[in-house]
Amino acid sequence: MGTFRESYQELEQSVKNALWDRVLESSIPSYAFSGNCMKIDEGNFDEVVIVDDRLQLVDGNDNLSNIEALSLDELINILDNY
Repeated sequence: MGTFRESYQELEQSVKNALWDRVLESSIPSYAFSGNCMKIDEGNFDEVVIVDDRLQLVDGNDNLSNIEALSLDELINILDNY
């Protein structure tokens, strides 16, 4: 059995992989970037997109932020509600 840290890191990676898959499977176009997105309302962010092979968050001003700007709990909330 691994450590709690390892379990946390595995959960975090699993959540990010699920977000990645949902963005790829989405038929919703991003208003700010070419490609698909998940429309969200979490923190100050409106979309989850993939830009340069990275999960990114888009705010109302079309600014990109790293997915790590949201906590694991917030990312899980996105998966559960969007």
